Amino acid sequence: MSEGVVEKFPDARAEIFVIWTQVLETDNFEGAERAAQLFEDPRVHQFHDPDLLIGRAFADTIHMPSTREVCRASNDEISSYEGILDPNVITGPAAVFDTVFFIPPGETWPSEDRKEGTARSPAPTSWVTQLDPEIYVGVDAERFRFGEPMLEELTRLAALSFSAAEAKAVRPNVLLIIADDLRTELGCYGDTAGLTPHIDGLAARGTVFTRAYAQAPDSLPSRVSLLSGLRPRTTGIFENDSWPKLDLLTLPEHFASNGYGTFKIGMVLQNNRQARLGRQARGAEGSDRRIWTKTLQPLPARRSKKTQEPRADPRDEWKRGPTASIHSRSEGADFLDDHDGRVAEATARFLKEERQEPFFLAVGFNKPHLPFHAPQPYFERVRDLGIDPPPVPADALDGIHETALAGVRSFEILEPKERREAVRAYRACVAFLDDCVGRVLAALEEGGHGENTIVCFVSDHGQLLGEHNLWRDGVLFEETTRVPFLVFVPDAVGESFVRGSCSRLIELVDLYPTLAELCGLPIPADLEGISLVALLKDPERPWKRGVFSAVRRGESLVTDQWRFTRWEDGALELYNHANDPEEHTNLWDSSGHGEILNELSVEMGRGWEGCLPESIR
Repeated sequence: MSEGVVEKFPDARAEIFVIWTQVLETDNFEGAERAAQLFEDPRVHQFHDPDLLIGRAFADTIHMPSTREVCRASNDEISSYEGILDPNVITGPAAVFDTVFFIPPGETWPSEDRKEGTARSPAPTSWVTQLDPEIYVGVDAERFRFGEPMLEELTRLAALSFSAAEAKAVRPNVLLIIADDLRTELGCYGDTAGLTPHIDGLAARGTVFTRAYAQAPDSLPSRVSLLSGLRPRTTGIFENDSWPKLDLLTLPEHFASNGYGTFKIGMVLQNNRQARLGRQARGAEGSDRRIWTKTLQPLPARRSKKTQEPRADPRDEWKRGPTASIHSRSEGADFLDDHDGRVAEATARFLKEERQEPFFLAVGFNKPHLPFHAPQPYFERVRDLGIDPPPVPADALDGIHETALAGVRSFEILEPKERREAVRAYRACVAFLDDCVGRVLAALEEGGHGENTIVCFVSDHGQLLGEHNLWRDGVLFEETTRVPFLVFVPDAVGESFVRGSCSRLIELVDLYPTLAELCGLPIPADLEGISLVALLKDPERPWKRGVFSAVRRGESLVTDQWRFTRWEDGALELYNHANDPEEHTNLWDSSGHGEILNELSVEMGRGWEGCLPESIR
């Protein structure tokens, strides 16, 4: 057991400590009461459960006795102290943390050399658990090593100088809004169509990351990375028919273990197989419900034949292309006749409720994923905007290897008129999405949560609307991997954050550690992204030299100037964003690029950690 922790912090005015009592099978709180008397602190919290019983006491701004004395005061029968965390970790003024664990009857404390739990392989929870996490800023004991590493984590948390009572009041809420297949054609990214005033308004109050990239150009792999903080090569998820392993410590689970209520509504994490099987057949493995405190439901669908949104047979899209989808419009329908409208309204009602605990709420909108449904007024808004498919060189596909195009559909499946209609239908859906986001943001303010809620708006990936003469997603290009990424941190949470845009390279996998740090939570050690908090404070500081996106058959590295893609059969792609931002010309076999190809190949071999500057490694 660690000795001399108090001596390491001789000038401290407060301590973190743990009151240990043996689990009892009767209503005997004598140990906890005696501990409270020892500390001359009347605040004793008692817990009772049919299967376990533990007493707890806490104090602030006092000098605590040694671990051995705490154990002796709590319960005379505790005679073994080896492996118990030394609670005498010192922190700043008036900081109070109490972390309570219990030992089931017949079990013993683990030794300090016990294997550390990680996000991919959590430690067992059958014999080490926390109680009552909403009362204090706790520590997820399942995920961190006992002994010095845990002490370091406790010390880091203590530096936040939260008191146990204050922590509940000041911890910020989190609102995470996820769009599906949304490109960066938004006003805050330079689009001039004026279709996204609400998203642009959020951007104006926060930070716009102009070069954010998804870890995959497909929904499920990207969303698993977003919510796990791990990359596709680690999760093993590359297709929408896969499902994440059950041992991932997801972002909402991490928040839940630290006292947050976690809620989701809409499509946040779902695969194709799950959707086909239906709710009753999914089971635990095919559903993301297990990672949330509660799954909220959209408002019920209307059944009026006049207003019910048309639905094409989804099989038509695979047999005949997307033409059935792009012709679908909700004639006479209004906001609540669309699924996303009902998600927005249900979210608004949730946000207007008074909440006692901090919340983490994830809202998933289907727009602007196919089918391109939206109420008719949104199609009217884009009718005269002059929105047309992008110009495509006749040889657009000549430099692209067959491996890259596996499973990707050509834009030529559409007639010229249908191509124009497809692009305009997409933009109509973006306009409708913006109104849905606006409804949610308005409710956040109306419910009184705006001053204490961090808001993040992202898309899982983008999509092709004719660029490279291709349609949809699943390939590694700028249009499919670059995504909107907005973060708003209210002044009450972080006054030192700079509002505006940041052009540094970032990734969706960075969201997990960012939100954890913003909310004062520990950051699991094996996450494969890095917190963006430093960039929020200084958008010009040195940052990543490159970011990564992957499909099973290949991987892409994007730097400040280049996109370098390497396919499993050895084929290469190289695009110079300085003079070819549309990625029309593959330079892999052109003269004069051998040196940069070698440099980027080495950089890709180093992996994501190799692309970090020394200052953030």
